[in-house]
Amino acid sequence: MVKGALFSCIILFIGCSEKREQAPKWTDEDRQFLIEEMERTTKLLWVVIRDLDEQQANYKASEEDWSILEIVEHLEVQNELHYREVSSQSRGPELHEYAPLCAGRDSIYAGYSSNPKKGKSGWYMDPIGRFSDLDAAFNALVRVRDHYSDFLEETESNLRVHFVFSDPRGNPVLEDLKPGDVRDLHQLVLTGLAHTVRHTKQIEGIKNQRGFPISSHYDQD
Repeated sequence: MVKGALFSCIILFIGCSEKREQAPKWTDEDRQFLIEEMERTTKLLWVVIRDLDEQQANYKASEEDWSILEIVEHLEVQNELHYREVSSQSRGPELHEYAPLCAGRDSIYAGYSSNPKKGKSGWYMDPIGRFSDLDAAFNALVRVRDHYSDFLEETESNLRVHFVFSDPRGNPVLEDLKPGDVRDLHQLVLTGLAHTVRHTKQIEGIKNQRGFPISSHYDQD
């Protein structure tokens, strides 16, 4: 009887070990890609906004539109919230059972940068005048992203087996989920990077509007 129980425990241990070995890995290539994209998309945004004066930064085609300053504020808040969520969730238990729902979907979240469907952010990411000017907003964004990049470089967590869910009640029942209801933490970072590119394109569109002010730095001579 004892031998039988011991044999069962060994089989169970082997089964659990095999399951853990089969879990998706967050590779060195994954890590480096996110770090490089964090730097690239920050620079991309900076190139688009670096020469704007105060009037241009605050320009709105209508009251319903966001100004460029407000867009950068929104990006800073989103990055801060994502950083806190990724760093916090990565310290929780590994939930291997959700990994199959995320497999092969990286390109979907990266492709959000060019998705023509207009998104709607939560009220907590709305701009409310947190920053006095564009430089202050961008510098705050860089500060958050520096910490974010440090985390991505230093973490020992497997971001492929930690997740965020669209259901606000927490980790829902696996059988109730479908692809798209859950993202692994690597995919959450991808979404945030695509979100930055998406809003950088929006800023470029604002700059090309007919009513966009001429820069006060323009040399009239």
